[in-house]
Amino acid sequence: MTIFTKIKTLAFLLCLTLIFYGCSSSDSQGNWQLYVTEAAGRFFDGSAFSEKPASTAILASNPKTSIVFVEKKEKPPSLRITNKDFPGLTLYAQAPDEKGRFMFTEVLLTSAHFGGWNEVRYAVYGTAVYQAGDADGKSASLVFETPLEITGINAGRVKRGQERLSGDRGLQEAKNREERIEALVNWMASSYGVFKKPPADGGEDASGSAEAANGFVNAALFEAYWRPVLMPEICKPSSRPDAYNQTITEAKEAGVKIERKLAEDVSWNVNYTKRLFPEYMHNFRNSGALLRDWEEAANWIYIKYLWEKIPSIFAPPETGAAKNKTE
Repeated sequence: MTIFTKIKTLAFLLCLTLIFYGCSSSDSQGNWQLYVTEAAGRFFDGSAFSEKPASTAILASNPKTSIVFVEKKEKPPSLRITNKDFPGLTLYAQAPDEKGRFMFTEVLLTSAHFGGWNEVRYAVYGTAVYQAGDADGKSASLVFETPLEITGINAGRVKRGQERLSGDRGLQEAKNREERIEALVNWMASSYGVFKKPPADGGEDASGSAEAANGFVNAALFEAYWRPVLMPEICKPSSRPDAYNQTITEAKEAGVKIERKLAEDVSWNVNYTKRLFPEYMHNFRNSGALLRDWEEAANWIYIKYLWEKIPSIFAPPETGAAKNKTE
């Protein structure tokens, strides 16, 4: 084993150690966990060693967004765009042309949980313009011309306890989970506010503006609203939606026994499933697959729910000024 290989191995193991150390319900430690999860993946695939950041732009419209100009060995220069409120999300793009226009090429999404992590690489289509504002290049603007359209999944990797999936198995696992999550968030978007009173309007969202995305100004509010709707059986009674309580009350009044199904150590209320969810989601909830996806990929679900808002969160349209700094 070469010294370089040893360094890579030690760095990767250190990142995994930090993942487990950072496991917590708090937002700050949760974000740190995602940061080191992404770092572990970059050490694992070698990209942390092949990339050489040349300069970084910090958007004035959202100082949490960074645009890193990256140089890779034997490859053309590219862009890596991140946002501190979404540490599990990295946008990759070609370097801007002479007019500042560029195309997005890939999106990396990582989602950590207590027992491991998920990583999925989306092939995407989308264009944006990065334009220098001053002659000296100290300011710039970023404008998304099109939405970020997912055209496929390039790769997937999963770590679940001692099990690690990559290659074809990791890709298939990512595709299967993506299909379930896509169906879930589509239903959630169409059902928002129907079964439970929405959070109060207002407050600051991830971009720092006064607009709340469907009332969810952060991941904590998103979970506080949706977890009791999707899985009231594992939530405290005071947080359960009226529809769940009504299902039990109506069954008692009619003298009907509540049908239940045991899965993942939870007794799922089948009557509630039939009342609230479309038929194609019945087995998803009653089998415990929904619970597993939520516990293992909550950040994945949250990001996919907000997917169409990612451009406006990363680069709000009001102003797009950015200041460059050489690293």
